Amino acid sequence: MKRRGLTIALITILALTMLCLLAQLAGQAQMPEPTDTPVATPTLIPGDQYEPDDPGSGDAPWIADGEVQNRSFCPKDDVDRARLYVKAGHWYQVQTSGLGPLVDTVLTVEVSGTTYEDDDSGPEPLASRVLFQAVADGEALMTLTNRQAVYGPEQTYKLTAGEAAAPTATPTSTPRPTNSPPPTATPPKPVINFSATPDHLEKPGDCATLRWSVDRASEVFLVLPNGNQEGVEGLGERQVCPVETSEYVLKVNAPGGNETVRVQVSVPLPTPTPAPTSKPTSSGGGSPKPGGKATLHVVVFVDNNGNGLYDPGEGVSGAPVYLRSQAAPDQLAVQATDLEGQVHFAKTAAGSYAVLIPHLGQAEAVSFRGEETTINVLLPALRLPSRIP
Repeated sequence: MKRRGLTIALITILALTMLCLLAQLAGQAQMPEPTDTPVATPTLIPGDQYEPDDPGSGDAPWIADGEVQNRSFCPKDDVDRARLYVKAGHWYQVQTSGLGPLVDTVLTVEVSGTTYEDDDSGPEPLASRVLFQAVADGEALMTLTNRQAVYGPEQTYKLTAGEAAAPTATPTSTPRPTNSPPPTATPPKPVINFSATPDHLEKPGDCATLRWSVDRASEVFLVLPNGNQEGVEGLGERQVCPVETSEYVLKVNAPGGNETVRVQVSVPLPTPTPAPTSKPTSSGGGSPKPGGKATLHVVVFVDNNGNGLYDPGEGVSGAPVYLRSQAAPDQLAVQATDLEGQVHFAKTAAGSYAVLIPHLGQAEAVSFRGEETTINVLLPALRLPSRIP
């Protein structure tokens, strides 16, 4: 009885299983075959794998300590950026290398409010390098551009960032203390001695000796009464024979200051001498009255033959002759001798005069009576040439 019941149960289970299988097969026959769902193709971004990383595109990609990133300046006008985490007190180095054609990197690093920039300090030509010390924990932002302004997949480079050893300070020798230089002393003033011996002459044409001695000077000049100036040695002397009171000047230029020293040689006015023989003249059959005006003639000649008389060809031409009134010394007339050695002072009033010929060292005192008179100034032979230039 039990075996019969078990058999019936098995048959029932088998029948139900067959029915389920037939139902599934029927359902599959009615369902359409499934179609493949299309997969969305991602949009390709030109450039390296870190694009877009230009300013304004969001946060810059990270670069790990010691990482080397292969980068490129692509697409056009590409600007690359990267971020590095830094710790206070640590030194870091960022650099480019392996530059592709037409690549000249310019690297800028901004960290803790400080900006570092470099163009060509990298490990190879046109590469860049920045070495810095972080002052606080935070981020260092790197920005890279191509100075060549050429862009494309071939404009590649490598970017490396990471900790670096602190730079070694170059030892410098401490300068030895030096004594402060003493204050520059003011150059001493020149020492000057200038004199005339004698400083008073007995008569015009006598001679005196100028002597000078100068120390601590760079230049010394002797200035004569006529204004001529000549350079002289610091120690010297000069003989002078003035026909009138004259002043001589010694000008000294020196580091301690320029100075001027003057000496005067006094010459008395010539004493009157008997008037020379008057040259007889006729004027309407009579002689001019004493006390009037007449011509004073002066003849300057060299007595070459020693006869004491003026002979043709002995006149000294071109010699300045001065006529000074003793009553009015500020009134001075001057003429140069002609080819015969003569000068003529017309309309000269009667009175006492000094006839001066400085170039020849001659002085004559004349008492002129207002009559036509000739003064002969005789020079010894060979004392001077017959003509003064």
